[in-house]
Amino acid sequence: SFILIVIAANKSVPNTIAHFRASLESEKTNRLKTERKRWLKENIYFRVPLFIRPFLYWNYRYILQVGFLDGKKGFIYHTLHAFWYRFLVDTKIYQIQQLAKKNNQTIQEVIKIHYGIKIADNFNNN
Repeated sequence: SFILIVIAANKSVPNTIAHFRASLESEKTNRLKTERKRWLKENIYFRVPLFIRPFLYWNYRYILQVGFLDGKKGFIYHTLHAFWYRFLVDTKIYQIQQLAKKNNQTIQEVIKIHYGIKIADNFNNN
């Protein structure tokens, strides 16, 4: 019985190494996807005018990423995510910008006064 255990253990070692390699590749792929997503968000999405972004986001998710294949549930999900959540975010951004302009304040000041959240001028200051 001792020999069988050693043989079984030796057979599982290559599988463990293959699993470890696959895990590393998966982690690398996920990191690249995250970096690509961040680049798209910072360089394209944030430059698109407010209130146009939800329409573009819906087209990207529902049409380009074939969300329509999810049927009615996919339509509801992508529509709510784009036209409720993303539109609400754009509305809040617009509201803060208008308050800052009206009161001759910075966006950081408006957020601190109206929402009680302190935002640093840069990432090095707290």
